Amino acid sequence: MPGPFKNKISFEGVVVSIQSALSLNAAEIKPIHTQAYLGPRNGWLTIKFDADNEVQEAREDNNEFSVNVVFRGF
Repeated sequence: MPGPFKNKISFEGVVVSIQSALSLNAAEIKPIHTQAYLGPRNGWLTIKFDADNEVQEAREDNNEFSVNVVFRGF
């Protein structure tokens, strides 16, 4: 079982949550549960899986996902 590794979640370039001591078997899928406190402002939320490249993979270029968060109705 490869690991341990960390996932890092950032908002506008600032790390707001870290998941540590994670591990997965080959082809295993697990849900992500975390909590981050964000102020009511728009910005990019990014998660980096295996953020420190601890796990050897065939592809290291697909470990990041970003979404633009827009707050409305305040």
